[in-house]
Amino acid sequence: MSVVTIGCKLPNGIVMQVGKQSVRINGWNSSAIVGATHGITENVPADLWEAWKKIHADSKLVKGEFIFAANSVARATARAKDEKDKKSGFEQMPQAKATDKAGVLGSVDEK
Repeated sequence: MSVVTIGCKLPNGIVMQVGKQSVRINGWNSSAIVGATHGITENVPADLWEAWKKIHADSKLVKGEFIFAANSVARATARAKDEKDKKSGFEQMPQAKATDKAGVLGSVDEK
């Protein structure tokens, strides 16, 4: 059986399912690497990936390449690093700092 490694830029990943075959795809929240922008899932059946990708070919997830397949973990990791600045719309909001001016998005107004 041929397998691929999937990179997914969604925070919580997805369940990739076609018929009775399904695999839980990791999102970046499941990564042990701090600051990771993609979750990596190894050993996904290549036929499942191809069938799922064909069914969802018109989705933003596939068209925007926020989910992709690679032949190895090293290639998936390299591609994820190359695409770290690509915005999916699910990025975390910036955290407020004590030095932020009052009224700035995320800051706390002092009274």
